[in-house]
Amino acid sequence: MGLDGVELVMAVEEEFQIAISDSEVAECTTVGKLVKLVHSRLRHSNTEPCPSQHSFYLARQKLISFLHIPREKIKPETKLEEIIPKKNRKRLWSQVTTAMAADGVFYHNRLVRPKWMTYGLLPAFFVMPCAYLLWIGFPFALSLISALPVFIFFERITRLFSTEFPNKMSQVKDLIKLIKSLNSKTWSEEEVFVKIRGITAKQLGIDESLVTLDAKFIDDLGAG
Repeated sequence: MGLDGVELVMAVEEEFQIAISDSEVAECTTVGKLVKLVHSRLRHSNTEPCPSQHSFYLARQKLISFLHIPREKIKPETKLEEIIPKKNRKRLWSQVTTAMAADGVFYHNRLVRPKWMTYGLLPAFFVMPCAYLLWIGFPFALSLISALPVFIFFERITRLFSTEFPNKMSQVKDLIKLIKSLNSKTWSEEEVFVKIRGITAKQLGIDESLVTLDAKFIDDLGAG
């Protein structure tokens, strides 16, 4: 599809709050195929779990809003470090995760220190007591107690360098766990078709009667 088709897909995504990939768009040559794809992403009964594509759509919208980057650059496997620059990363991460959280609170798993810095703190804690023991002659217990404030000081100071993403929150798809649940509305294929028929007619500037399940977007509806 051309520009008209892209705008049509974006309108469908916004209406149903789902994400449709470029490869899926290429396969949706008819209205019926698009209807089936969209319907497969929605809740069909109240007992069904929330489709993850709905959550990805919401996550992508928040990222676009805060980072001002094109939607095509945000895929489920996109690494967060590639789209959230280190400059102002703490502020952006706070804004993004707070906006996504179901209860509107800051995500508890904050940015972390570089691994080399984290792994270096623990050995340093054992080195300092040994230094006190050997050079000053403190008893081991006193050396350990004396080293504790120094360790705490460095532990606090190194928090200023927390600019890395947690292991379990490194890709866009990991943000899905922060998104609030999909609402309880259920959809039938007929309801989806009615919505898509209206969207298609509006986006392409054609009469709704032309939008049938068998209609081809390019050949029949002129989606250039």
